[in-house]
Amino acid sequence: MDNGTGDQLVDGWNTFPPAISVTLNVSFRQVQQYAVLILAAYPILVSLLRFRRVRWLHQKYSYPTRESLSRMTDDDAWAIQKVLAQLEFPFIFIKSLQFALFRTYGIPTISGLLANTKQLSDPELSLKRYADTVVFIQEFISQAPSSIRSCSSVARTNFIHSGYRASGKILDDDMLYTLGLFAIQPVRFIEKYEWRSLTDVEKCALGTFWKSLGDGLGVKYDALPSGKTGFRDGLHWLEEVAAWSDDYEVRCMLPNITNHQTATYTAAILLYMVPRPLQHIGHKFVSFMMDERLRRAMLYDDPPASYTKVFSFLLSMRRFAMRYLALPRPYLFRYNSVAEHPNEHDRLFLTKWDAAPYYVKPTFWNHWGPTAWLTWVMGRPLPGDEGSKYYPQGYYIPDVGPNLHICLCHPFTFSSRVMASPSPEANSNAAPSNNFPQDPSEFDSDPRVSFSKLDGKFILETEDGHEFEYNTLLKTFPVFLCSSIFLSFHLSAITRMELGWFVKLIPWWAHLCAPVGVLQVDDDLLRQQQEAYKVQGVDENEEVTAQHLKKKRKQQVAADEANTQKQKKQRVNTAVFVSSIPLDADFEEIQHVFSKCGVIAEEIDSGRPRIKMYMDDDGKFKGEALVVYFRPESVNLAIQMLDDSDFRFGVTGPQGPMRVQIADFSFKSQQDAPTKTSMKDRRKIIQRTQKLNSKLADWDDDDPSTLPETNSKFEKTVILKHMFTLKELDDDPAAILDIKEDIREECSKLGEVTNIVLYDKEADGVVSVRFIEPEAAKHCVRVMDGRFFGGTRVEAYISDGSERFKKSNDKRAALEDLAERGFDAEDSEEEQRLNEFGTWLESSNAEVK
Repeated sequence: MDNGTGDQLVDGWNTFPPAISVTLNVSFRQVQQYAVLILAAYPILVSLLRFRRVRWLHQKYSYPTRESLSRMTDDDAWAIQKVLAQLEFPFIFIKSLQFALFRTYGIPTISGLLANTKQLSDPELSLKRYADTVVFIQEFISQAPSSIRSCSSVARTNFIHSGYRASGKILDDDMLYTLGLFAIQPVRFIEKYEWRSLTDVEKCALGTFWKSLGDGLGVKYDALPSGKTGFRDGLHWLEEVAAWSDDYEVRCMLPNITNHQTATYTAAILLYMVPRPLQHIGHKFVSFMMDERLRRAMLYDDPPASYTKVFSFLLSMRRFAMRYLALPRPYLFRYNSVAEHPNEHDRLFLTKWDAAPYYVKPTFWNHWGPTAWLTWVMGRPLPGDEGSKYYPQGYYIPDVGPNLHICLCHPFTFSSRVMASPSPEANSNAAPSNNFPQDPSEFDSDPRVSFSKLDGKFILETEDGHEFEYNTLLKTFPVFLCSSIFLSFHLSAITRMELGWFVKLIPWWAHLCAPVGVLQVDDDLLRQQQEAYKVQGVDENEEVTAQHLKKKRKQQVAADEANTQKQKKQRVNTAVFVSSIPLDADFEEIQHVFSKCGVIAEEIDSGRPRIKMYMDDDGKFKGEALVVYFRPESVNLAIQMLDDSDFRFGVTGPQGPMRVQIADFSFKSQQDAPTKTSMKDRRKIIQRTQKLNSKLADWDDDDPSTLPETNSKFEKTVILKHMFTLKELDDDPAAILDIKEDIREECSKLGEVTNIVLYDKEADGVVSVRFIEPEAAKHCVRVMDGRFFGGTRVEAYISDGSERFKKSNDKRAALEDLAERGFDAEDSEEEQRLNEFGTWLESSNAEVK
């Protein structure tokens, strides 16, 4: 712009009337004044409004003293925590629950179960499992404890966990620890990252709410100090579970490769919506959110100091902004990620998604809103994409989770695989039965039909994933759909409901269990069924009278008496009776001592080692115990090794040396009447026997090179050198068991170990360790190579199968073979070794005496 033009503008400005110029000048000054006034008043306004809601909470739910907290109801606790989750601290509250679940993966028993189920290693399964978990947590939080939706979620969760808990794969302590974290983490996160701390009333509400939920889920609180006597209030429960969880982490949060794998898979889900170029920063942030104990257990590196400073600064700035610059969230914009009401088909939806859009309704906003645009830019799927893959029709609570459904709703429904939505929309999509082949000769030409060798039945799978079993009696694939909610509805969930709500569930259950089609049963079909179930030699048309039944019963009694006179097969005794045990010995110490002589049997249901400690009238241990082994050979071995010895080296028992002898069950066998074992108990016995057989394999020193040929023959086997010296074994022949136990304890932290072989003829102290997974073997090499063990530097590498190492016996170690062959060994060198071991035991006892 030249000077001429500028002068013209100034002249033009000066030509405005004086009144207009004054008005503009005054208006500008007034705007400045108002702006300064607003900027000064805004933080004051925020401060006044920020604490308004917490004051309202304390007025509405009046619990003024600590004593009054004991009368807080479940409904009040739920309402208070709902305000915290949806209005006061929605972002941090939800993130704290996510991190609580993430933290549980630092426990090897929890991460190991998830690794075995493969639910997180498969990307598709992991995203679906994450969405299912979000559904359950949001249903717990957003719905009243006595509501149908909340109780249905509890029932479904119990059903999913029931098999794992019954088999001992989910431990009671792990359940308590997980539940405790869901209550503890929000308190800790809000204290650390939010603009204010929680009051005692709010903490008590969280404790009361999660304890009530734990009651519905069947969580046991016996591990807590007041678990058997009762808690004063929710705050008392929260304090005890926080202290117990911290102690549990000290004992059980140990480094393990499955922890790292599970954490990696979960972090990928949490960072699903983060752009790929920024995901490395996201992983640094995940490490930043961990404490030192969790990082060590998950084998994570510490975040760089620069990242730590930046993350800490950003979180501090957010805390300041929320305290002084952000107005309270109005109720209209409350955070709720699940639909408040079902649609016309009784389906529910998630309203927000931070991973794959499972259960999200494909509305206009969800396709064109800000989140949708961000999702589209990152190349992620939108709600409704890829057909029904992400369940755009919503979810039905009994269907959420893995397909573990049981169908027992109709007498003609034989398939336990059939499961589908009871909604009209889903039923309309189900494959009609008239399209199914009925003649087995047509099965070969139908690609939908396959033969299950495991079940011995033909299976038909439709395009929507439903499976139907062919019924050879009816000559058809029955089409009956049923929900598992009736079977899985837990009594503890019913106690959380009012009776009126329970009555309302009855027609709801009837709707769930209604068959899709009604089977028409005619006379011909009935005759076919009668022929199929007919028993040879039984006249079904014969009239049955009371005299006839009485005669039958007498014949049955006579037959039973005749059977009892038959020679019974004598049971092999696998138990030893032990006396003169130190009175301060505990269960674990007894198990540790006697497990060196063989695998100890386990209870069928609980999996607890079968060791009985005898108590006196005052309930104190009197130094006697019964130990039941899995194999009878271990009885002789225990007597040879431990009888007339000290339970603890150098410590004499109350009656002198420990006495170990074969347990006498003759009186018990005469008194106890034989009981019939049910089929369910037989299955449990078989499963327990298989587990003990796998433990027995640890005592089998078969060389890994002799194992069956596989595609990955040696990649799972690690060779460890310099783990012992031959002098150690000569001085203490029993050291072979201790060395293997120490190696197993260390290597099990890195992955599941299937076999350990100690080559006691190798001067280099060679031990081979075989893992289930090749990754665990590689990790073992990284951890063990160069590490010092017993003052010697260990050499570790993956076996290539070319080396051959020597040991004293190719079939069983000398100590294990003692019970089977006594001292009549053909190998003279082994016999001399065993004699030296006996001399060592006698000399040790002589020194103590």
